[in-house]
Amino acid sequence: MGPPARLMTAVPANGTTATNYYKQSVYDTSGNKVGDVSDLIVDKDGRITAAIVGVGGFLGMDEKNVAISFDAHRAS
Repeated sequence: MGPPARLMTAVPANGTTATNYYKQSVYDTSGNKVGDVSDLIVDKDGRITAAIVGVGGFLGMDEKNVAISFDAHRAS
């Protein structure tokens, strides 16, 4: 087992929740929608490294999940 969890007395000012990304639309650099965030990949150190984005398909059929580097992400 790891060390016991430490409770925080305040939420970090520069932090955000995963729900701010979940189901959000993803656009390419030209402003075209490519899909929606369906999940986030977290490394062993707790950093988000990629967003899983559902792309293609129509009304959810034939949609494929792709990983997009979280470093390439820019919130609007």
